[in-house]
Amino acid sequence: MPRRFRLNAREIEVIDNLDQWHGPHDRYFKVKGDDGHLYILRLDESRKEWELTMFQSAQSDAVQPISGQA
Repeated sequence: MPRRFRLNAREIEVIDNLDQWHGPHDRYFKVKGDDGHLYILRLDESRKEWELTMFQSAQSDAVQPISGQA
């Protein structure tokens, strides 16, 4: 379970783990950051690489899919 992650030059502390689930080769974590935003992070278990797959702003109800790494 992630405790913090780096997004660009910012370090974001995870203040709440809202959900987690397994894919065929991945684990997903829906977390709330100390910035108030929601994130879904994907861990590729075979490569030990993290990826940001979703971001939701604290000011918005819209979910924004992301392509890129966390």
